[in-house]
Amino acid sequence: METQGGTFLVTGGGSGLGAAVAGNLAEGGANVVVADLEGENNENVRFIETDVADEESVQDAIDATLEFGELRSVINCAGVATAEKILGKEGPHALDLFNKVVQVNLIGTFNVARLGGRHEGERADGGRGARRHRQHCLGRGVRGPDRAGCLRRFEGWRRLPDPAPGA
Repeated sequence: METQGGTFLVTGGGSGLGAAVAGNLAEGGANVVVADLEGENNENVRFIETDVADEESVQDAIDATLEFGELRSVINCAGVATAEKILGKEGPHALDLFNKVVQVNLIGTFNVARLGGRHEGERADGGRGARRHRQHCLGRGVRGPDRAGCLRRFEGWRRLPDPAPGA
């Protein structure tokens, strides 16, 4: 996929894998909108505060992205994790923490894919965009043969640096 001059929406682009992806795209000459709770504007990068689990918030991010030009691709890197036992010494796992994980990682991923996906197919040159959910391969625990299979699905995609090589 050619990134030069293309417009990309990167969720979770304020830190971690998303920041690496956004930076790589911007260095390649792409216009990037970072949709996250925290971030900053840079050359070729526009930050918009976004809650991926909120429909209106995601639509605002998509609208901001479309101001740059046609949406080449949505790259979904938003995600959160908690480290708490289901039943620990202090009692059961806090349900509100688990709910936040589900809202961001499941509902948010689906929400961004469904709202952004309809714009990815609207390319003036007749081409089609391609949703990228690389966090499932690289940043969220997919290991071994499953990881290799997941990465094969992205053949042809401009390789991005792995933030955790060898993991």
